[in-house]
Amino acid sequence: MRVIELTMTGSAVQILVPSDQAPIANVAVSLMVIQAATANATLGDNTVTATKGIVLTFGTPYFFPFSQPRGSLLSQYWLIGTNGDKVEVLYETAQ
Repeated sequence: MRVIELTMTGSAVQILVPSDQAPIANVAVSLMVIQAATANATLGDNTVTATKGIVLTFGTPYFFPFSQPRGSLLSQYWLIGTNGDKVEVLYETAQ
């Protein structure tokens, strides 16, 4: 399991795996757990807005298990929240 802490910017933020070089987009995952750490946020695709997507209520973990063996790509998911708010993403890579 790994954790990414994302800082919201007020615009849509793509979920990418950090790296020493450039963020990695094509990471297949079998499980994703998301929690809005400091305030509500919204989860969706690249068209997510504050009013379009799944509202992540502050402090509530949301579990997303994905079918094996392929899983789902983290980079398919985007978040939007108030500038400076934090969202934590816990994930397990697909086998």
